[in-house]
Amino acid sequence: MTEQKEKLRFVRDNLSELSKTADSDAYDFYEIIENCVSILDDILDDQQQVGEYYKGPSDDICKITSIENETAYVTFVNAERGNLLDSQFDIERDGKFFTKATSEEIALFKRAEHFHSKGRKLNEFKKNDVVCEDDEYQVVFDMGNGLYLYNVYGEVIGEQDTALLIMTAGELEAAAKGE
Repeated sequence: MTEQKEKLRFVRDNLSELSKTADSDAYDFYEIIENCVSILDDILDDQQQVGEYYKGPSDDICKITSIENETAYVTFVNAERGNLLDSQFDIERDGKFFTKATSEEIALFKRAEHFHSKGRKLNEFKKNDVVCEDDEYQVVFDMGNGLYLYNVYGEVIGEQDTALLIMTAGELEAAAKGE
């Protein structure tokens, strides 16, 4: 992006000279304007935006929450640890190391955000949590060798790797007490 900025600064600084010679064959004024527009389009396409999702240099996925001056404030999801972290980076210096997140990466980030809203790490289930999988509500239980799901009929469904946490066991207990 720095190279593009330099090109635009050159055009800005020399535009009056270039426009004086617009009739000459050496400069095509309209071509210069088209090049400027093209460079600006490239800059805008590469620029990080608030609310957008990116993949960082360490493969963590982030969402930009705000931008002030040249600093982007972000929330990262560390997929390995399953937690969310707030951080920041210098757009000018570090922005080139970030790429747009894929739809799968965005879905993973949103899943981590959902678990975080329940006070849990990504895919952290506990005994008696209520979950939803394949449009069916289920409860997590412990068979001694790991957590499994069972449906309203008491049938074991399997492991909870794709289930969505609906209500934690603590929330369920509070609801039952009328709190």
